[in-house]
Amino acid sequence: MLLATIALIGCSLIILLMGVGIFTGKHTFTRYVALGFDMFWNVMTGGGIDETISSRAGVAAIQGKKWGKLLAWCLGKLEANHCTLAIEGDIDRAKALLVALAPYDSRTNKN
Repeated sequence: MLLATIALIGCSLIILLMGVGIFTGKHTFTRYVALGFDMFWNVMTGGGIDETISSRAGVAAIQGKKWGKLLAWCLGKLEANHCTLAIEGDIDRAKALLVALAPYDSRTNKN
């Protein structure tokens, strides 16, 4: 019951925030809200904070897991190759973060 309530509140909030982004022309904001929602559900279902549930489903589908295949198929109906694009997006964000944070890594910068 608690998870269903959280899901309902979360879905309502995401729709509201995405609507704000769409109607104000702030598409980057809308994209970030959707990405955060995706990561939130990955954490809520036992995944890591640094991965989207779409990416996790894509990896699970490649590994032959039934839940991954089902979720990847459903997400594929919303956007072609959604899980593949999500895996690539997670990799791109991780690479960009490594580049951005590298100058501040105390293990390699002995200034």
